This record gives sequence, C-alpha cells and structure tokens, in this order.
Amino acid sequence: MKAICSAKTQKRGLATILGMLVTVGIFISAIIPLFLFVNNVNSFYNEKIEDMAFQDQLRDAEDLEVYAYPIGENFTEMNVQVKNMGTTPVKVARIWISEINLQTSQFWNETHIPPLQDQIPPATQVTFYNLSLAAFYSDEMLLSVKLTTERGSTFASRTNPIWISEGGWTGDYSYPYNIQFVFQSPKGQGTWKIEGEIHVWYNTSIDPDNLEVTYYKSVLMDQLVQGNVYLESAGLPYEGTYHFLVDITTPTGNGIVYDDTLLITSYNPLRWLFIPLD
Repeated sequence: MKAICSAKTQKRGLATILGMLVTVGIFISAIIPLFLFVNNVNSFYNEKIEDMAFQDQLRDAEDLEVYAYPIGENFTEMNVQVKNMGTTPVKVARIWISEINLQTSQFWNETHIPPLQDQIPPATQVTFYNLSLAAFYSDEMLLSVKLTTERGSTFASRTNPIWISEGGWTGDYSYPYNIQFVFQSPKGQGTWKIEGEIHVWYNTSIDPDNLEVTYYKSVLMDQLVQGNVYLESAGLPYEGTYHFLVDITTPTGNGIVYDDTLLITSYNPLRWLFIPLD
C-alpha cells in the first residue's frame, strides 16, 4: 500500500515538474520574440531619430542666395540665378513665381526644368533659364519669386518684389543691375582682414536725348572676415559696359587685382566676379 502511494506521489511530482517546464517554455517562447520585437522597434526608432536629426542639421546648413530677373524684349520670361553659399550640396525641388496683385502662382519642378534634378555643390552657382510668365502676363506685373529645396527650406529672391512695366523693370535693390565680387583669402580658412577699394566707371550716350551720361562710384572695404571668402556688391544704374578697378591693400598688399570691363545687360543683370587674393 505504501509503495502504491509513493508511486502516485512520484507521478504527481513529475507531472508538476513537467507542467512547470512547459509553462516556462511557453513563457520563454512568448517573451523572447516580444523582447526581440520591442528591441527592434526601439532600434528602428532610434535610427529614425538620428536620421531626422542629421537631416535637420543638413537643412539648417542650407544657405542659398537667389536672384530672379525678367528677360526678353517684352519681359515675358524669367531667369533665376542660385548661388550656394552653404557647406552642403542643395537640390532645388520647386521654383515659385507669384503675381502679388492677382494673388496667383505658378511653380516649376524637375519635370518642367530637367536641371532641377541636379544638386548644387557648395560655392557654385546655377541659372534656371526662360521661366515663362505667360500665365499672368500683362503690361504691369508685381512678382515674387521663391524656391524650395528637397529638404524643405525656402529661399526668396533678393530682387523681390519685381515690378515689370512697359518701361522696364526694377527689383528691391536700389539699382536694377548689380555685380557681386567674391574675394578668396590666400590663408584659406580662418580670420583675416581685407582693405581696399572698388572703382566703377560708366560712360555712354543715352537715347533719345543723346546726352552724355557719366557715372562713377567707389566702394571702400575695411572688414574683418571669418572664413575663406568675402563678398562685396556694387549697384549699377544703367545697362551697358562698365570698367572695374579693384585695388587691395591687405591682406598681403596685393595692389590692383582686377582692371577690366564687363557688359551688364537686362538678360544678366547680376554678374559674379571671382577674385583670388594670392
């Protein structure tokens, strides 16, 4: 009798152990996949957070200067010049032109303008040509031009608003034409000082009065610069050929670093002049 009870007790103990093992097995088989799933979700979340933070940094590093100007005999088209002043390549996703008075807009993407498929490297410029103004063309237009990048940044043209009439066009600059000087330091990166003077001459006959018009201006430079380039611009009142003389006294006593003429026209009212200071 005692042997029978002992056998039953052993069976119950074995069954209890087997039950615990099965329970532990079920628990482990359920918990481990759940743990792995949660861990993968956390890893995916962290990767996305890091990627978003990196993309935010790239977007914050975008720095474009945009210059839009009308072209054509009756100013029926627009050119948009883009200079990448930042340290990261930038891809323009869309260009918007809005007629402020009519409150209408038109946009162009890479389908309309194939060059929009390409990135703009740092310290380079591109021009997007012949954007038609036919959608809101009239004898008088007040336009605003902006672009958006692939990362979501928005940059407006420095010539906004652009007023176009039968007599010509003007932008937000005090003069309708400009030249942008880009001076490169011989030191490369770092802090340096530029001193010098830019001289601008213009002389031509203006119809219909056939009066001799002479224009001269001087731009003084005395600036402590952080980085490897210094930008200086000069506004120009007339379309035509200008003579530019650039005399630099520092950083290395360069002297005259540019002495030549440039043609400024309504087809390209903003000219860039790159001058390395050796």
